[in-house]
Amino acid sequence: MNPMQSRSLFIAFLLFFAAGPARPADADTAGSAPDLAALSIEQLTQVEVTSVGRKDQNLSQVAAAVFVITAEDIRRSGVANVPELLRMVPGIQVAQIAANIWAISSRGFNGRGANKMLVMVDGRSIYNTLFSGTFWDQNQVPLDQIERIEVTRGAGATMWGSNAVDGVISIVTKKAKDTKGTLLTAEAGNTNLPDTGIRFGGQAGDRLQYRLDAGFGEHPGLLTQNGNTAPDRWNSGHGGFRLDWQASDRDTLSFEGSAYQGGGNETVNVLFPLPAVLSAVDPFSFSGGSVTGRWEHKFKGSDIAFEAYYSRESRAEVAAHGSLNTTDFDFQHHVPLGRRNDFIWGVGYRWRGDNSVGVSQHDDFDESLFSSFAQDEITLVPDRLTLTAGARIQDYRNTVGNNFDFQPQVRLLWALSKRRSLWGAVSRPYVLRLRSIATSTFSLIGPRWVV
Repeated sequence: MNPMQSRSLFIAFLLFFAAGPARPADADTAGSAPDLAALSIEQLTQVEVTSVGRKDQNLSQVAAAVFVITAEDIRRSGVANVPELLRMVPGIQVAQIAANIWAISSRGFNGRGANKMLVMVDGRSIYNTLFSGTFWDQNQVPLDQIERIEVTRGAGATMWGSNAVDGVISIVTKKAKDTKGTLLTAEAGNTNLPDTGIRFGGQAGDRLQYRLDAGFGEHPGLLTQNGNTAPDRWNSGHGGFRLDWQASDRDTLSFEGSAYQGGGNETVNVLFPLPAVLSAVDPFSFSGGSVTGRWEHKFKGSDIAFEAYYSRESRAEVAAHGSLNTTDFDFQHHVPLGRRNDFIWGVGYRWRGDNSVGVSQHDDFDESLFSSFAQDEITLVPDRLTLTAGARIQDYRNTVGNNFDFQPQVRLLWALSKRRSLWGAVSRPYVLRLRSIATSTFSLIGPRWVV
């Protein structure tokens, strides 16, 4: 799809949504998290996060280095994309390589193919095993739809699986009930040309809410050292939906999906012939989409959650191109055991299949990942000392071979007072696979202990 076709598609979305009743998007502020800078120390400890233990927890109860970017932080930041937002997180390294390429990681090991930082959107992993990294240009989330971003520095593989070695970035979007009405956005600046979006939300009855959105953006090239514009201009368009249904007082179902397409040019520095450095303009294109369903049920004193998603990603560059299909199923059960134990366990299955063409050969690759995890949060001294112990077991099978892995974790939290606490952790995360289709090589990176 060329830029003119993308604009035509966006205008069609615009006319369709504009035909409905326009209402101010007052729910954006009503359902958003508070501004962290305006909270007291006591209020800060009550901010809830879910990505560390896969359950609602206060920051004061988490034995991990967690930073939360709220919707109010996003509104006041003035930035245009998630990578720029992550610059405000302590300990996160964000480098922009080209107009569409970011390298984001923590604790070192940064690069375009950073494979030790797991990135998720509403529990769906956007880590791309085809190119071993996260493509931030094709995984853009509209900032006005983000409820919060939870960034955990440190291993999170016990809860979320491989590649969560140096941290986890969890993007949580707003529920449909918090985005009612019509919202039109348009912005332009030195980092983005006309960038427009539209969102419409409503409800059908008292238990069903929905949201539709679409957007298109043009992004200029970066400036070179001599002040000229680099030939790495690119564009992207997207559309999506979300549906939330409160089926009963104990059951909640959510469905969401998105599609995207874009492309442009990127500048690549080639060390050939040595020692000269040649700059080449590399055209690229990408497209894809995903659909996710989640069911939550609350029992008396416990709860379960089941999530399934399917995604397809296609990307074409000069060196290589390919498509990746992913199907994932995840089940978890959270149940308190007495007064001192808070237990959570789950099982999962993920299948990935890709069709790729590298520099050297054509390559088809299939992989299956069976996993299970369990974690117990034990209160040793009420309101003072908490021990968290858990482990994940993974059985990884692909066309190259099989691999079985064990990823344990132990965390200890000591609350000195309401304002001070000490914590420590020992874990053994695992980088599942580092793959480069440009050279058609495969390698399993072994586990390492992290303190």
